Amino acid sequence: MPPYPTWLPRPADPGGPKPAAAPPAGTREPAPLDNQSAQAIYQAEADPHVLTGGDPLDVQAMTLAEFQQYTGLDASTLPENEFTPMQAVLNAAGYGMVCPAPSLMAGLPNTTGVLWEGAHLVDFSVRGGAMTDMRGFRAGFWRHVLSALERNPWSRSVASPLSQLFYPPGATTTLNRGVPGSYANDWMFKYDPRATVVYRTDPKVDPAAFSEYMKSSVPEYAGKTYTFSPPKEGSTAFVEAFGGGCAPPTANCVNLPQAQHRGALGLGPKEPLPFVPEPGAPGRFLDPVDRYFFGNEDLPPGLARARVGPANLAGGVIRVGGTVLLVYGVWHSASRIAEAEPGSERTKVVIEEAGGWTGNLVGGTLSGMLGRAVVCAETGPAAFYCMVGTTLVGGVLGGMLGALIGRDVGDAFVEGGELLADPDRFMEASAWFNSAATNGQSVQDYYEAAAVMAEINGQPLPDNVQAYYDIFHGGEVP
Repeated sequence: MPPYPTWLPRPADPGGPKPAAAPPAGTREPAPLDNQSAQAIYQAEADPHVLTGGDPLDVQAMTLAEFQQYTGLDASTLPENEFTPMQAVLNAAGYGMVCPAPSLMAGLPNTTGVLWEGAHLVDFSVRGGAMTDMRGFRAGFWRHVLSALERNPWSRSVASPLSQLFYPPGATTTLNRGVPGSYANDWMFKYDPRATVVYRTDPKVDPAAFSEYMKSSVPEYAGKTYTFSPPKEGSTAFVEAFGGGCAPPTANCVNLPQAQHRGALGLGPKEPLPFVPEPGAPGRFLDPVDRYFFGNEDLPPGLARARVGPANLAGGVIRVGGTVLLVYGVWHSASRIAEAEPGSERTKVVIEEAGGWTGNLVGGTLSGMLGRAVVCAETGPAAFYCMVGTTLVGGVLGGMLGALIGRDVGDAFVEGGELLADPDRFMEASAWFNSAATNGQSVQDYYEAAAVMAEINGQPLPDNVQAYYDIFHGGEVP
């Protein structure tokens, strides 16, 4: 009969591990180390031979049973490089915090309207409870940013040189004189804490159709001149822009795209816009806009006013936190893969991580969709937090299930692949089992007996028995 293959786990004694044999007579065990001695040895400041009286150290590998007997610890409870429930929770939390749109926090129905945050007017549509499309007429974004900074006394000293460098003779001066503008994507203005909207409360305007209308309006305004409302005549800003001349007519986000503003509010083509000042009206050009959006004036039937900036900002902060968690999850996964031993162990970890992430995303997406459809409100803070919660639950469950499946697939892939990829090893195993069966020695019966004993005793399968079923029976234990 051929010798038993050296790489195959040997059958375990179904009766369990035997008690450790007593050490041979005359064997002298070293005394326990105190902290000072251990530290000295660790720092190579003492000769470890003094512990054994000069006798050579006899180091042997310890079995799991011996480890448990000597230490009182179950080896299966020791930490390993494996996908943990906490990792699934963090990954699912990150995805759940990123998945729902922050503008759900605003609590707006599917509608259209106009947003004002004190300096810029934006048309928008709301679909699925989220402010999906937002556009307003303006010049380049960074030109406006530098202009705002150089008009602020706290930042003027720093912003003015930069403004003159990038937009000579200065961002504000060029905006007063007029520069090319566009009907631009203004998604970021909903996060301004002052952002306030006036919107339709009835389905008079289809949000999807209005979104398409805004997109089709982009070529109409491309390159048209954008001009600030003129500063007070005789002021420093007026003199810097026009000297002793006259200011050009105002053409900005308020009074140029009036057709789009009327469409957003569901008004007819000739209905007046209350926030657009009449030519030659006294006071600041933007005073009517502030009164209409920030004031308490009654609105016509079908229109409502709401401050959405703080809620949108809170949702955006939560979403950024979720992104941080996802980045940490990716880093943690990469660290696990890097720490695994190259070869079969790393392959197993990669498959397990892929299963965990796939389960996180699929489970989180499905549970989030189900929660939105059945449990959560349509919009508002409750809808946002509900979607975060349902996505988190589904992501955790899906991540753990995906990791378990990935672990089993990885084991089968690696162990089965190693056996099939080595013809000599496969033939060696086949020859031994055939010979064992011919001699009436049933290895299968032996391993089945070990599995039965483990089940009767309520104990997990010994590693060698589990390995036998993993290799030759796809992990299925009768």
